[in-house]
Amino acid sequence: MNKPLAYYNQDVEVQHRAIGTLPPPETQFAFCADYLKDDMEKNADLKRIVECIQIICLRSYYLSGKYHSHADKVLNSIDLKSHLGNSYADYLRRPVWATKLLDKTARVVEKLKYGK
Repeated sequence: MNKPLAYYNQDVEVQHRAIGTLPPPETQFAFCADYLKDDMEKNADLKRIVECIQIICLRSYYLSGKYHSHADKVLNSIDLKSHLGNSYADYLRRPVWATKLLDKTARVVEKLKYGK
């Protein structure tokens, strides 16, 4: 077991925890995948994998007020028709307010169900 990681929540000040915070976009692969553009044009599987990673990783940025425009720019470059079966991409087909409402509802249901 990784003891420093297991006790991470107790050892680090709240404002320095990675959970619940969004790192700056320039430090995230989902925003910086442009260097793979030439390879993605040649390899359809690589393109699909990178786009799936972007769809999943950019969800929090897309729903945030601070980085919404950055995420929206990257997500607009993705062909969503090739990701129709990807449930993570559903948030892009709904208004932001609807996705936030569904997230809050899911958290309330989880708290009621598990008592956390």
